[in-house]
Amino acid sequence: MDFRMLGPLEVRGPAGPVPIRGRHHPKILALLLDSANQTIPVDHLVEALWEGDPPGTATRQAQNIAAGLRRQLGPAGARLQRVGHGYRLSVRADELDLLRCKRMEALAREHLAAGRLESAAQALADALREWRGPSLAGMSGQKLDSVGHRLDGYRLKLLEARIDVDLRLGRYEALVVELRRLVADHAHHERFTAQLMLALYRSGRAPEALRAFAELGERLSEELGVEPGAELRELHTAILRDELRPSPVAARQVAPVMLPPDNPVFSGRTAPLRALHSLLNEPAPGAGLATVTGAGGVGKTTLAVRWAHEVAERFPDGRLYLNLRGFDPHGEPMAPAEALRRLLVALGVAPQRTHTEPDALVSLYRSLVADRSVLVILDNARNAEQVRPLLPGGPRTFTVVTSRNRLSGLVAAQGARPVPLDLLTGPEAAGLLEARLGKQRIADEPGAVDRIVESSRGLPLALAVVAARAATRADFSLTALAAQLDCGLDGFEGEDPATDVRSVFSWSYRALSPEAAR
Repeated sequence: MDFRMLGPLEVRGPAGPVPIRGRHHPKILALLLDSANQTIPVDHLVEALWEGDPPGTATRQAQNIAAGLRRQLGPAGARLQRVGHGYRLSVRADELDLLRCKRMEALAREHLAAGRLESAAQALADALREWRGPSLAGMSGQKLDSVGHRLDGYRLKLLEARIDVDLRLGRYEALVVELRRLVADHAHHERFTAQLMLALYRSGRAPEALRAFAELGERLSEELGVEPGAELRELHTAILRDELRPSPVAARQVAPVMLPPDNPVFSGRTAPLRALHSLLNEPAPGAGLATVTGAGGVGKTTLAVRWAHEVAERFPDGRLYLNLRGFDPHGEPMAPAEALRRLLVALGVAPQRTHTEPDALVSLYRSLVADRSVLVILDNARNAEQVRPLLPGGPRTFTVVTSRNRLSGLVAAQGARPVPLDLLTGPEAAGLLEARLGKQRIADEPGAVDRIVESSRGLPLALAVVAARAATRADFSLTALAAQLDCGLDGFEGEDPATDVRSVFSWSYRALSPEAAR
């Protein structure tokens, strides 16, 4: 069951929404959920339903309403039990949005206590996502109004806490946009104005921060006849004295999250994923470094990013990602020094500190991550020489390098564990098409699917191009697409060079020696 009160009251069961009908039945359910797993005396229910003017039969009516609610809940109604002179609704922590929210808040406190700011911010954001609007929206009554106001006040406290963590993480510019909206929606809420002032100040916009203070002072004076509180006045003074610049310690606490989005229609690759998981879970010589290698378009980046998202929580101090452009058609591979500068800035180092000798950059980078739990994805590497300066080497780090080359040097000298990636098998290729186009369309033209799989030779990029063309041309049959593919690579052309199979192959060709190319 899924009970929701952080927004309109909703109940969902395995078969979908469970309607709760009647004048008083939703009210009793809301009160029971607010005190989930606790006994509410019948007298309290009576008081809430009739607001101080109950009929003589109120107790019996409340009991009848509870019995009716039990029937409406179906099999879950057994959880609503009479306990002495009251009622209790038993709910698991994962079945009620309010309990899920409190669980994430407790997790955030644990992360904060351990100094894991990024994870704390994520947990608080997850807690806030439980809200779908004003709590118990659409319901009325003094008691329910009080419950709704209390829950919405709780939401604001969580929001304040999440913004405080984001301020510690240095996310000032993004917070300015969010906080301006919050200040407009909560004109007298001093805490949001204080957070806006700090975000503006640390974004280098001190005059705007002082203006935000003055505007709040005017509103409070004109509308409520009061002045800003002592905490806000102290913040105003500290900004005037330029006393609130972020410390170097705060910079070192940044936990960067640089991973690209996961592919929502990822399919197959069970064995390579299992191999990467085993390297992370079973310490052995060479653990901490893996190479994912294979031909262009075989899905190395997609696999590495999917795995990185699956294990992200194992690396609360940061998830770094760089495209090293080892086979970029429009430029040279990224130099190790430039890659180090980008990684250092992501870790909170001021850009001016990165203009130094390459060896000093390597030392600074490895010092910063030495005791941190960090995942590093180095994508599209040209060779081992490009990668070696970027290997962190800390005992709590793990690095995955993807390349079209085998990177044998990393395997031999650094003990990297190779995870070679081959073409998809026939069933895997068909599964990829099904994930992108749906079961019905695949079932309608099985012969065409076999021809497409054969023409693509199991190359994921080729299958993705065909699936995209089919998805955007629902009126175009798979049989017609299969016929186009009989023309060779021309049938796999795409508008984007990064998804044009002929172009992708050509980048590997250009990287060959003249003798190998001939």
